[in-house]
Amino acid sequence: MKRIITIILSLLFFISLAQAQHDASQGIHIGMQGGIGYGLYRDIGASPLTYRGLELMSGLSVSVWQPLWRFETRLNLCGGGYGNRLGLNYMQAYGGQVRIDFQAMRKTVEMGRWQLWAGASLDDRADIRYNSTLGNSCVGASNFINLNLIGRAEMHLSHWVLHGQLAMTPLSLLLRPGFCYMDNYDHQINNPLSDFMKQYQWYWAGATIVATQLGATLLLQNGNRVALSYRWHYLTSRATADNVTAPYTFEQAGHAIVFELGFKL
Repeated sequence: MKRIITIILSLLFFISLAQAQHDASQGIHIGMQGGIGYGLYRDIGASPLTYRGLELMSGLSVSVWQPLWRFETRLNLCGGGYGNRLGLNYMQAYGGQVRIDFQAMRKTVEMGRWQLWAGASLDDRADIRYNSTLGNSCVGASNFINLNLIGRAEMHLSHWVLHGQLAMTPLSLLLRPGFCYMDNYDHQINNPLSDFMKQYQWYWAGATIVATQLGATLLLQNGNRVALSYRWHYLTSRATADNVTAPYTFEQAGHAIVFELGFKL
């Protein structure tokens, strides 16, 4: 009799645990992200050198997970110090990116533990850099408005979800060419901002960004989530032969380990 009662209680426990885990993957979550990584960039509008350094990142998100659809809005900040080589003695430049992202994904395939998701997102990346060695062209900025295509594969193991994700940007609207002249002494010395962003222009570019993720998410019984992921991305502003349509190429890449907490509302 005791053995039967034990078996029944065990079954009830695992059923309730499975139900809690299922519910944890649905609903509305507030997310908080933080991470550390290694980044590098090169701006031909200012210097052909590649600058590299350590980066810190943080973010906030609101996500809505449904059985067939997922919607997410994110605000991410990433910044660091950079130099020709790694190390505090070589640090010459500072800066980073602010990114706002709106994403929608739909489940396309479900096979046992495996799920495949596909979707798209629209994001805006504002990038700003300060280089202490470049005189009156020490401040540079870029802006990317991107249409992204996303594919994601997930494997569900009890209360764990393992994932791999690929995102590509077929089309971007950019504001460039490179560094803002804070004071052009050959022009108007009495107006140091007369040439600030004067050479900037909007233009279209294709195949500008590729980004990947590999990670794991733990679904807690109370509906909250804990996740850890490795992320890599590469970004380019493109250029043409005459440097008019797409002037002064900007390239940036980064590796990061990101920790995330998701709180169910």
